[in-house]
Amino acid sequence: MTNTIVLLLISFLVLLAVLAVDYYFYRTKKTIYMTNQSHVNLYVVPFLLSFVLFTIAISGEGMTPIGLTMLLIFLGVYIYILTYDKIILMGADLDDVTRELDEYLKESGRSFRIFPSSELSRTVEINNYRNALIIRDADKWIEIDNHIHYDEAFVADLNDHFRKRASTLKKKRIVPNFFFYVLVLFIIGIAAFFCNFYLTHGSVPLMG
Repeated sequence: MTNTIVLLLISFLVLLAVLAVDYYFYRTKKTIYMTNQSHVNLYVVPFLLSFVLFTIAISGEGMTPIGLTMLLIFLGVYIYILTYDKIILMGADLDDVTRELDEYLKESGRSFRIFPSSELSRTVEINNYRNALIIRDADKWIEIDNHIHYDEAFVADLNDHFRKRASTLKKKRIVPNFFFYVLVLFIIGIAAFFCNFYLTHGSVPLMG
């Protein structure tokens, strides 16, 4: 019973930790640079970990050494295969990022053209390579999607440029909406329900 409650608490605390980090992004006054890898690690991996821990807890089987090893191997491989295909700029403004990219490409001496492909995206043609970069407004962040796979030096330099310049980019005013707080209360309520269930009924598995 104790192990079950501990796993449940860790599972829900992981979710609340992700939301706490998300709230920090809302409140910070500077644009934050992230790679696609760090962005996925921040949001996807914790949700996966929380789901696995929750499943183990309610199954009544506990965490076996083999299960823990397989989970760590899976997470390790998953993190390793992620690349620099996207630049994530948390809280940035689409027009401001477009201007910054325009200046960077001018200084690099490359032939390029930036044109709108929709209201929330821009397409960048570099050295006659159409759709070399795509800039998208994903509401809470701007992502620069890279389709240049033949010029690793350019990709690395582009990441370095935005890593250094991110804090100088204009930050949009984004505030948590009503559903953000509802989600926090919902997670706390569900956690309290399951913990109370196992404290009352003992280690009765809900699965299997």
